[in-house]
Amino acid sequence: MNDDRYDEISNLDHDPGTATALGNMIVSWSKAEAMLCMCMAEVMAIHPDKAILIFSRVPNLESKIKMLSSLLEAWDNPKNLNKEDIVQCICSLSKLSKTRNDWVHCLWAKHARTKRTVIVDDRKQPGNRLTIVHENAVKNHNATVNEQTEKLIALVPGYILPD
Repeated sequence: MNDDRYDEISNLDHDPGTATALGNMIVSWSKAEAMLCMCMAEVMAIHPDKAILIFSRVPNLESKIKMLSSLLEAWDNPKNLNKEDIVQCICSLSKLSKTRNDWVHCLWAKHARTKRTVIVDDRKQPGNRLTIVHENAVKNHNATVNEQTEKLIALVPGYILPD
């Protein structure tokens, strides 16, 4: 038996800490996307409910961020909000989304012997496709997403939870 192989997985029962961190990542990104939507409402000067309708029909996070970035370029900023810091937070979230996308869209596997969790990225060259996923890396990612989201909440007034 080759114990240096990696096996595909369909759950993270062998790595509950990473499983919990990835669950928290979903929650962190949900809040971040809600705040990006509220930014769009502010930039477009529309009611948040209308922004939610528009935002929810844009197919993916990258497209949502590109749309919001384009809107920000043309924004006249009548309330004199800190546009530079808003743009910086959105750029930070955009960069963070690339890691999130890898975790969401790559194949998950575990080492047959050590049970170490990895993702397999078929877009990379053979021999460089495996990336170890550490629980703390996911936790740090979540903390950074949450930090940028909280900055946006402070920068853009009127953040509300839809009822």
